[in-house]
Amino acid sequence: MKNFFNYLLVIVFSLLVVIVYNSFLDPSIVGIEKSSVDGVYDTYIITYSNGKTDSLTIKNGEDAQDITINDLYLATKTALGKGDEYTMLDFINDYLSFTVQEKDEAKAYVGALSTVEVYSEFPMHLDYISHKTSNEMAAGAGVIYKPEGSAENEYYIITNYHVVCDGNSLTENNLATKVTCFLYGSNVEIYETSVSFGGYSYTYGADAINCQLVGGSINYDIAVLKVSNPEKITNSNAKPVTFFEGDAVVGETIVAVGNPGGIGASVTKGIVSLDREERTATASDGITEITFSAIRIDAPINSGNSGGGLFNVNGELLGIVNSKIVDESVEGIAHALPAVMVKRLADNVIENASTTFVNPKKVDLEIVLGIESSKAEYDAQNLSIKIVEEVYVKTIKTTSVCKQLLYVGDVLQTITIGEKTYNLDRDFRLDDLTWLIQENEVIVFEVLRSNNVVSVPVVITADYIKSVA
Repeated sequence: MKNFFNYLLVIVFSLLVVIVYNSFLDPSIVGIEKSSVDGVYDTYIITYSNGKTDSLTIKNGEDAQDITINDLYLATKTALGKGDEYTMLDFINDYLSFTVQEKDEAKAYVGALSTVEVYSEFPMHLDYISHKTSNEMAAGAGVIYKPEGSAENEYYIITNYHVVCDGNSLTENNLATKVTCFLYGSNVEIYETSVSFGGYSYTYGADAINCQLVGGSINYDIAVLKVSNPEKITNSNAKPVTFFEGDAVVGETIVAVGNPGGIGASVTKGIVSLDREERTATASDGITEITFSAIRIDAPINSGNSGGGLFNVNGELLGIVNSKIVDESVEGIAHALPAVMVKRLADNVIENASTTFVNPKKVDLEIVLGIESSKAEYDAQNLSIKIVEEVYVKTIKTTSVCKQLLYVGDVLQTITIGEKTYNLDRDFRLDDLTWLIQENEVIVFEVLRSNNVVSVPVVITADYIKSVA
């Protein structure tokens, strides 16, 4: 009996070390079959529900005559009084555990097929004495977007506002005069020609995708471009992005695809460090101070990654990379604008598009929120940790549509927009949701007021739908 348990320990240890499981989907074992015998070693092939296989090698004993895994299975089945309905698979699942290693992240890298390199041209002063001008180029990245219900040959590019805006540009609103994109893996040909007074002009190769600026917001750092020659995308392997419209999960694996340094599209990998935090930065005009809500990540990010996609392990767009902290004492802190906000802003711009560059429009409730309390909770369904906040009304402007409907101190519980109700369990949630509210719509807040739950309907008229610079 002592030898029996010695061999059992050898087998269990072998299982712990050898079995490697390469999948996102946590597949189950569907079959096990002995494939070969080599002296004291038996090799089994384990098949998983996703079609992948692993090899399992078992050492049976010094003289190859001692106990095997099959002997253990048969002995266990007899001891339990079970018949043939108790399979080897049941035995392994019941008694032999193994470790999991996530190696197969192929789906995440599919995001590269949704990525473009973005090159923007700006007229700049060569010097402030002669007032001679020249084109200067900035590089970034973007993602391909095809809105639901759009025409067959209709594509848009979503990027950062600061990729197409430069505070030194001589154009109106400092916007680029020309924006050109290249698909991931295409032949990026950009020809720089010297002109008088030391300036440059640029021409592009056959794979260039011409884009027109549609609109965007400097405060939300998102710009939308429309593709002028969509056949370049239709006749390629490029894939419009699929948006993940939930919350980022702290610790989840992500990949960022961008154009670091303007030297070509490339991929970096990391994790979500913080699902959301508020950031303040100087906008692309070099003057405006903006505050935005962003996902914190630790993937390596460099100049040129701006506008590129942040993808989860399923290849869904989790965000648009827009900034990093540059400081000698800080390493690996970068940010991405959440996909849920990006999609709503982009849809808004496309819906209101005209012949000129447009800003998105959204409801301005003119209220300021505060956080009464905050705690971390374990989400058993998604096997993750999430933050839950108690959000209350801190101030209300006298011109607010919510004046005398909501009151300072009201704790926000939910908001109903159309036929859907959303939890207001984070301070950023309401701002994300205001993109969905339409003119003349009645929204309903559920608030906790003096220990009572109160429903508060609010009618949103055109006066409160405002352009967002």
